[in-house]
Amino acid sequence: MTCAEEGNETDIIDGEGFIAPQFFNIGGANLIFVDIFAGNLAMTVPFPYMVRGEENNENPIWGGVLGALEGKVAVRFNDLADLSPVTLTRGVFAVTQRIDLGSLYRLRLTHQAEGMAESTEFRNGAFDFTCLILHARPSVVTLQKTLPAGIHLFTVPLFPVASDEAQALGIPPDRLLLARWNPMRPGDFKYELYPRITTPMMPGVGYWLKVTQDVTLQVQGTPLLEGELYQVPLMGGWNQVGNPYARDLPVSEIGAALGTEGVVDLATAGQRQWLDATVWVWDAQQRRYQIAQTVQQWQGFWIRALRPGVRLVFGSARKRMGKSANGQVGRGQIPRVLMPSLATRPSPLWGVQLSVTAEGMADTENRFGVSPSDAAPTRIGKPPPVPETIWAAFLGDDGEPLAHDFRPDRPAQRWRFVVVNGTDNPLPLTLSWDGLASVPRPVRLWATDMTTGETFSLRQRSRYTFTAQPKEKRQFVVSALIAQGEPMVRILSVQPLKGRGVMVQALVTAPMSLQVEIRTLTGRLIRRFAVNASGRFSFVWDGRDENGRFVPTGPYLLALIAHGDDGRTQHAVRAVMLR
Repeated sequence: MTCAEEGNETDIIDGEGFIAPQFFNIGGANLIFVDIFAGNLAMTVPFPYMVRGEENNENPIWGGVLGALEGKVAVRFNDLADLSPVTLTRGVFAVTQRIDLGSLYRLRLTHQAEGMAESTEFRNGAFDFTCLILHARPSVVTLQKTLPAGIHLFTVPLFPVASDEAQALGIPPDRLLLARWNPMRPGDFKYELYPRITTPMMPGVGYWLKVTQDVTLQVQGTPLLEGELYQVPLMGGWNQVGNPYARDLPVSEIGAALGTEGVVDLATAGQRQWLDATVWVWDAQQRRYQIAQTVQQWQGFWIRALRPGVRLVFGSARKRMGKSANGQVGRGQIPRVLMPSLATRPSPLWGVQLSVTAEGMADTENRFGVSPSDAAPTRIGKPPPVPETIWAAFLGDDGEPLAHDFRPDRPAQRWRFVVVNGTDNPLPLTLSWDGLASVPRPVRLWATDMTTGETFSLRQRSRYTFTAQPKEKRQFVVSALIAQGEPMVRILSVQPLKGRGVMVQALVTAPMSLQVEIRTLTGRLIRRFAVNASGRFSFVWDGRDENGRFVPTGPYLLALIAHGDDGRTQHAVRAVMLR
């Protein structure tokens, strides 16, 4: 384990270790912070430096105040005597007045500072000097937010005065529809529902909030100071987080840290496989997920951690406020510089966007395609489905939901795509696609509805409409094949049938609808019909003409006509004998 910048190390035995770090160039009495790391775990310990006094003349009471650099600290001893107030300077204070500490005692400590609310805390001591860490109390403010009826990915940009979520938001408990994702919750259902949400409401904590009518929230609490460094620990997998500030937050201002490594931007953290660097927000008006460049105030967001112990870091690294760190969401500090990333993802050779829409709902951030053959796959995870809406995603090899799935260039590719109707009613859905102009003409694209078996070309139509049943998961397979001028259709064999008719076996290079024509040897049309073909297939001509009458026995010409995505038309012709 390494301590601060001094490299002190100790072995942890039975959960305990001892460190005696040396500090240099502090510049006198100060509240300093020691970063302690054990594997990927981290915490920050505040330490009031140079206020204990000399070894033979110790100050009886000394300590620091988190969240304040100056002010006054008043001390009442055993609820009987008020000691002389002492000055708080650079976050530390010391009581030099002599006190008899030879028994049990109780202290009442009050911090006062200009522009801050008065804070009072109590401490018990016994038979010795006392080192204290107090907490300043910034002034309580009331922030207001109007939300339209609907589902919101939501957060509060302050520490509410009320600990109960319903009381903090001003919504009656029997009407509060609040849910928070907990990736550690056992089972498939990962949401904690009010009133059984285990994480306290505070900045950086995200929720789903459903309001049945327009509502104006008025939340009382203590906001973070502008520029205050703030960090949120992530659990493995998807995390609901929130913008901790009462202002819009550019994603470029969000950093990440892991263990003893310094704070980096999200792109670098993604390159190091700490997390998926994509920040997802929810558009409550259009009811769809979006990739964010800015997270608005009061807005929550999704982010996925790939390793345990990752922390999101918000705020300027140049300003270090005295705040405590703990194992929960909090104001722990990491005094390192946010470094910009130089990493870029390879540009795809081509890409197509798939959108699923219904009345008042959409899921549009679904993209697939190919990258250069020597590039690694580029995949972006898709956040969990939103209740009572539609949701779509590609499925990775392990079934992981993906929003983007770009693979190295190969002659043939297949993507699995799932569409979920999360409502309780049958829902007409439209699957549409955009971006075909980027796809080279030799690449054939088609999709298959695995429920109906219908196969359709993405080049020959622009949308596909179907009805999804309540809670249905409809699966599609999207295929891409590079055609190099080979025949689109070939007739493999023709076999006469007993009675009348022939059975034809043929082969197509891609699923398509073929036109079949039966003609006399002089070219007169006898019969025309269509067949759906995929791979090796067969069909029967029953020996009848367009009017359903049997035609005379003898030789005829059978033609299969294929129309390619690239505009080509090909005829495969075979003479058949009708007996």
